[in-house]
Amino acid sequence: MLATSRPLILDPLSGHPESSLHVTNPNLRGTIKELAQLDGGFVVSGEGVFRSACRYLDAVAAQVGLPLGLGSVTLPRPT
Repeated sequence: MLATSRPLILDPLSGHPESSLHVTNPNLRGTIKELAQLDGGFVVSGEGVFRSACRYLDAVAAQVGLPLGLGSVTLPRPT
């Protein structure tokens, strides 16, 4: 997922030890709640470790039909 996304801002989770970025860490809860209010998404590993935050997720949705109002926009893919 990191390869198909890009940072919107300087990644606030970068440089922190993996042990402090696990979803079960109660000290991380407030940080994630604050970051969730910003634009962009999170990348979380299958083991439950936050890998990155505030990312623009590039996805091809040509074959996906979404009703308006779900917070998604189809944009041309950057070249």
